[in-house]
Amino acid sequence: MEPPFPEPTPPSPTPSCEKVVFRDGFWTGTINVDRVNYDQNDYTWTELPLEMPGKSTATVVADPAGSGQLVGRFVVPDDGESFRAEVHRRRFDWGHYRYAISHYIPSDFARFRYDTIISQWHGYPMQDANGKNVSLNPPIALSVYGADPRWVLNTNLLASTNPPKAATTHHPIDVPIAYDRWNDWVFDITWSRLLADGTVTPGLIVVTLNGQEVLRIAGDNNYHQQWPPYFQMGIYRPNWRAGPNRGPSGGPPVVVYHGNMSVSDLNGCTAASAP
Repeated sequence: MEPPFPEPTPPSPTPSCEKVVFRDGFWTGTINVDRVNYDQNDYTWTELPLEMPGKSTATVVADPAGSGQLVGRFVVPDDGESFRAEVHRRRFDWGHYRYAISHYIPSDFARFRYDTIISQWHGYPMQDANGKNVSLNPPIALSVYGADPRWVLNTNLLASTNPPKAATTHHPIDVPIAYDRWNDWVFDITWSRLLADGTVTPGLIVVTLNGQEVLRIAGDNNYHQQWPPYFQMGIYRPNWRAGPNRGPSGGPPVVVYHGNMSVSDLNGCTAASAP
């Protein structure tokens, strides 16, 4: 394990109405997880769901770009069984939040013809008419997609409630993946919300990459459940679950680094003062 670093000073909010409510905690030298007491500080994750246990890994290592900082390294082996190495954090209330996250994709990244999800905002299971829980695709997911990898943001909205089913929209991001360096993302999300009177407050997703706005999506952006979607990051290859699209195994492992992750609450900002 890397030695822990001093706790960094949280970024100064700009404007002052912005409040940092979560950070990745990698400077401690470990990934802090507590499923029950995750709100004990602003750097404890809720869960570390590794599939399969003991094969996929999530560790804290030195920055491969040489900054001297500690970052998260996520690895999923191509062993025919593993498909995920992620951490997630539940949960924040409805409203307006900014998620900042940097992804480092190594030049020897293991290509795949389908999605490799590296950040996502996930909903909660829904029940069908028989009371069975059904998990739907995440309302928002950032992917490294295709054998010739490119950035894609996938969004999902509810297409039917019985049975629960989602409809996916793919949003290609026309910026090349920068390998062997950090790709700095900011997701400014105002969650749409179903109110008691049946009306829906408008939602908005504004995505910037390395300081440049690359995507803006207005309208519904989640399944309008009791809580808004929760954040996950790491590696998830849905087509590596058992199924016809799994493909042969035995290739190199999937490796992605994550760092500089923070969540800022902008609910105290007015429309005029919000950045």
